[in-house]
Amino acid sequence: MPLLRVSLLASTLLGLTCAAYLQGRHPTSTNEDNQYTLQNKRQAILWDFSHIFYTEKNVAKAFNKYVTENYTQHNPNILDGRQAAIEALTPLFSTEGMVFEIHQAFVGGDYGLVHVKAVTPGQNDTAVMDMYRFDGLEIVEHWDVLQTMIPGVNPHPFF
Repeated sequence: MPLLRVSLLASTLLGLTCAAYLQGRHPTSTNEDNQYTLQNKRQAILWDFSHIFYTEKNVAKAFNKYVTENYTQHNPNILDGRQAAIEALTPLFSTEGMVFEIHQAFVGGDYGLVHVKAVTPGQNDTAVMDMYRFDGLEIVEHWDVLQTMIPGVNPHPFF
């Protein structure tokens, strides 16, 4: 009889140990699921933001919907803050005949990249790479690189 009690106690302890181990493993799976869901949400946000911002050229709507108020701007010609970006970009995006063609937009980790061709009548086209940093589901920071599209020695296209 004492052997049976020891055996039952050992089995119970083993079961509890296994349950605790498996419970400790479960958050990793949930965390991976949460990261996957977060990436999908950020990708959807970046696509919608890009469509509103570049295609519709509705700067205020895009920024008010997805950009935090204390937005950090790394472009030396635009001040920090959502409102400063709206004020600086609205006149540019209102240029008659200006078109922005989105070629790529993707998210990885906390960053989103948008590769755009800016077409302005009477000027050389510009290749633009905008990089945005997310905090949660908000865009909080921006960098950009612009390159005038002129013929060169390399035959590869810009896009």
